[in-house]
Amino acid sequence: MPMIIGNAVAVTFVMLFWSGATGSIMKKVLGGFLILLSLYFIFYKKKIKIKPTFHAGLLSGILGGIGNAFFSIGSPPIILYMIATSKDNKEYLASSQAYFCFSALYVTISRHMRGMISEDVWPLFFVGLPFIALGTWMGMKLFGKLNGEKLRLIIYIFMAASGAVMLLTY
Repeated sequence: MPMIIGNAVAVTFVMLFWSGATGSIMKKVLGGFLILLSLYFIFYKKKIKIKPTFHAGLLSGILGGIGNAFFSIGSPPIILYMIATSKDNKEYLASSQAYFCFSALYVTISRHMRGMISEDVWPLFFVGLPFIALGTWMGMKLFGKLNGEKLRLIIYIFMAASGAVMLLTY
């Protein structure tokens, strides 16, 4: 709950003051940040100690909400918090799915209400839903076969890959 509260507050605040126009330089900065963050956690993850406290959850939710409102990528702080505080893969999966479902709905509705999503986007959104379901199903098949350490490494690699795509394509 603290992450959801923090996310909602941050998204609402950022959306109130942001016109929706970010430059390509912002995306390059974010891409570079994701790469550096991923490399840091791959090589120094043992030094990171995040406790499952209300304040840590709230802060990760606020940081995730800011990233989501500005860049549509609010997951790194949330993933880091959940990786550090989840007891096992199942708890991580359940918590992250619940959080990201709420977050995606909230930010999408917020953007639509502020006119940041045009009507011609909605048909594409609905076309993409079956592919999201397929990816989720495939991920669930793989999920049970991974141990926690491998799961973390895969997450960090995907964060770095997302950063590289942003850095090189925008």
